[in-house]
Amino acid sequence: MKKVSTAYKLAMAKKIRNHAYISVSVGIIANKAQASAKIVSNTLYISNNSFLFKDRKPEYEYATFEENQALADGMQIFPPQEAEVMQIEENVAAISPNIMGSIKVRFDKPYDMKGLTLDFGKNYPTSLKVTINDEDEYEYTNDAEVFVCEDVFIKAYEITITPLGFVNGDNKRLRIGTMLMGVGVIFQNDAVESASFSDESSFISESLPQLDFTVTCFDVDKRFNVDDENSFINYLQLGQEISTTFGVELDNGKVEWVEMPMTYLTSWSCDTQRISFTGADRFIMFDKKYSDGDYIHERTLYDDAITVLTYLGLEPDEYIVDDVLRNLTVTNPLPKTSCANLLQLIANAGRCALKQNDDGMIVIIPNFENIVEPLDLEVTTDSQSYWSDPSQIRNGSGIVYADFTRNFACADGTMLFVPHQDGEILESGFVSQLIADIDGNFTTNPSLYMTLPATYTYYGIDFEFAGNPPEEFVIRTYDEGTLLNEITATDITNEYYLNVPLRSFDQIEFEFTKGYPMNRVVLQRVSLGTLSDYRLVRQDMLANPIGSLEPKTQSVSVKVFSFTEEERDGVITTKVVDDDVYYTHVIGTVGDAVTFENQLIGDLLHAEEVAEWLANYYANNITYEVNYRGEPRIESLDYLYMDSEILNNLQVEVEKHVLNFNGAFSGTLNLRRAINMINAD
Repeated sequence: MKKVSTAYKLAMAKKIRNHAYISVSVGIIANKAQASAKIVSNTLYISNNSFLFKDRKPEYEYATFEENQALADGMQIFPPQEAEVMQIEENVAAISPNIMGSIKVRFDKPYDMKGLTLDFGKNYPTSLKVTINDEDEYEYTNDAEVFVCEDVFIKAYEITITPLGFVNGDNKRLRIGTMLMGVGVIFQNDAVESASFSDESSFISESLPQLDFTVTCFDVDKRFNVDDENSFINYLQLGQEISTTFGVELDNGKVEWVEMPMTYLTSWSCDTQRISFTGADRFIMFDKKYSDGDYIHERTLYDDAITVLTYLGLEPDEYIVDDVLRNLTVTNPLPKTSCANLLQLIANAGRCALKQNDDGMIVIIPNFENIVEPLDLEVTTDSQSYWSDPSQIRNGSGIVYADFTRNFACADGTMLFVPHQDGEILESGFVSQLIADIDGNFTTNPSLYMTLPATYTYYGIDFEFAGNPPEEFVIRTYDEGTLLNEITATDITNEYYLNVPLRSFDQIEFEFTKGYPMNRVVLQRVSLGTLSDYRLVRQDMLANPIGSLEPKTQSVSVKVFSFTEEERDGVITTKVVDDDVYYTHVIGTVGDAVTFENQLIGDLLHAEEVAEWLANYYANNITYEVNYRGEPRIESLDYLYMDSEILNNLQVEVEKHVLNFNGAFSGTLNLRRAINMINAD
């Protein structure tokens, strides 16, 4: 679910919505020229000469002492000494060595390209010269940080950028943060006739995810006439990026934009009035076969994922692989298949989902929320009293001991006397060891942690305190030890609900910063909220949902694969052992017997975990198709709450979402019930 503002949610919930908007950018980049480009001129020693061609803004800027260049605003960093080259930050611009100096780029061979895009940053040249092959010169004026020209450069093998004047004074070096061999063409509402975005993913990684985008635009300026040799259409290449954003007008008149996943050009067509583009996800480009892992060796599924992604040539900032895969060790060989199929098998074996996010990054994330149990949450603390059992906060404890602190103990039969330290202690919740002073302060703030089995997103969190609740506490969420959010809770009651989104975290901390005067903190229950804040209401549906009942599944059997190695003529090959070992999870007494095979699963314990995960999916065999008003922030793999004629707030998961645009939104959702069927009792 994409993150949006409260104003956006209110605007989309209105019976009559405000205006909808679209913006589609098609990159017309000479990909082979971009991939082979290298700087061949001298640059300042703090330059990064490869980052220039990565189509990303520099993350760091060095404060060099040129006219109006160094700033005392904390946004720049001091450069290291020239002898300390290894300390140079990677994400920085290419910088000319001299004032008003040039930067020259060379390709592996001559290329034709339509246009040039240069990101100069805040101290941009107001005029510049572009020289092609040290022969043809083009002079331009410029008034923005990002410079774009649409000239056609034929058989270019060298490009030299020379500044002729700068904004805020000419005593500067040339800085280029990004250089693209081409331009992006943007279509907005007045040029878009229609568009459709389809997003489909498997919750059990049974198949590869699929993104499909189509857009038809009016060619009012005749820029795409195929018979014009300088037309944009003649410079389009398969695999070009298509960036799409949808906008919603808020009640204050502003437009809030929602970015859709990046797609990559697969085809186009045009006539004298219209041009159409189709795009798909990155996985269609991952058909390269991987065969280096065809031997028995011990490693983690995380290692496998990184190996395959690296083999595809992806950099670490082009993918996200959750640490949960580090906990699964496998020894079976990787099958000889495409890299896309391997990523799907790795995700399936790790009970994860595979998809591409909005930035084009490949993502493998845990996807067993629908079978998570309170007992899967680990509670740790070093702040509890001896009669407390912090683990009980997962399910809630009804046991309260009558601690004789100020205004706490009750003689109404609801509390028990505190036992001796070596006596029998019943299952109470968390009770802090320290007592707050008269001002509510602790000498050391009590705190406790809840660690989740994987990364989750929850909306809202419930607390139940006994006696006098604390006056203030802080909630912090972490992912792999990195602090994500810090929220301060005040005006606390015994039953306290905090309505905040907690996104993508695997650990949550509660630090009690101010207690009730002369009292301990007594926390009886913590309950993480829902997996979604989106409710599909009747008003948004264009027709009644079409419900379907898939054939019942009696059992799910996961095959356990064993391999042996054979050597012939010095070559070692692996061979599967045909021993028919399965782990079977029985769901019911009638229905189909489903068999699942994934050769990365090599022991019964691993097979049992996957079988239970799959069984919960197949037990939820009710699906829905809903035609509705459309919502750009919904993605496949999201959890929603849906109204029906019988049930309200029914939890469902999005298997496929089609969003259409023709001046307004409409869409179709394919949903599946998402209830904990396996451990429901």
